[in-house]
Amino acid sequence: MCTAGALTVKEFNSELGEQTIKQIMHIKRCLVERYKAVDSSLIDYFEFVIDPKSFAKTVENMFHISFLIKEGFVNLFQDDVNLPALGKSKFSKKT
Repeated sequence: MCTAGALTVKEFNSELGEQTIKQIMHIKRCLVERYKAVDSSLIDYFEFVIDPKSFAKTVENMFHISFLIKEGFVNLFQDDVNLPALGKSKFSKKT
């Protein structure tokens, strides 16, 4: 269960529905917990978004991550073997 970090509804575009915003906030909390759990500053993108039991959930995770990238809470990088990785944004709040 992801519990770290907090966003407010005001921090996201008003074009998003309340349920979508709640899901994005949950994904951000999960990212914060993962950052705290790993020594590396980068998180494997595919490992984070893929749900092996649900294609629909995988697509939802990718959608929600895209909003976090758009709003500057997380950055998308290439790791050492040129695979996508998620990294802290210099604009993200300290956690």
